[in-house]
Amino acid sequence: PAGMTEEAPIADFGELAWAPHVIRAGGSYRMFWSPHKLHQMDSADGITWTNHRITMSAPYHKFFRDPMVIQVAEGQWLLYTTARGAYFSQVDVYQSFDLEEWQYIRTALRGSWGSERNSHFASMESPFVVQYQGRYYLSLTYNNDSFFWPGILLQFHIWLNPASYNDTLVFHSDNPY
Repeated sequence: PAGMTEEAPIADFGELAWAPHVIRAGGSYRMFWSPHKLHQMDSADGITWTNHRITMSAPYHKFFRDPMVIQVAEGQWLLYTTARGAYFSQVDVYQSFDLEEWQYIRTALRGSWGSERNSHFASMESPFVVQYQGRYYLSLTYNNDSFFWPGILLQFHIWLNPASYNDTLVFHSDNPY
């Protein structure tokens, strides 16, 4: 009833910090964010963050951003990110056994000609994976839904259909890759 208040920034390093994602691992919290490289910080309580570091400075594909981490086995984590192939957006998967060193595994989902709401200028943003009843569910949002003009108009800060950004697509699989 009293509303919410905004706390002081927990990290300000003078550069972009997109799509922070927090997990609990080994009795502490880990926060990951991007773009174009993977940043990480630690916290004992989820409020006070320390030890800023870049744990991946050169991702496998261009437009690396929106990292999301899920533990798939004891001591094994997967990192899902927005990426870009030759012409279309995609979601990439990386693997780690210590949350510090990341190895590119493969593309988990790739857009192409005929993909619903995909274009050269669209992005599969904010990928998020959950496991439920033996299946993995990948949700994402496209940042636009038409072929050519929105990508050009966005450069001039004109967005023809901002409501389309609220649409989420969900895909499922029996494996997390």
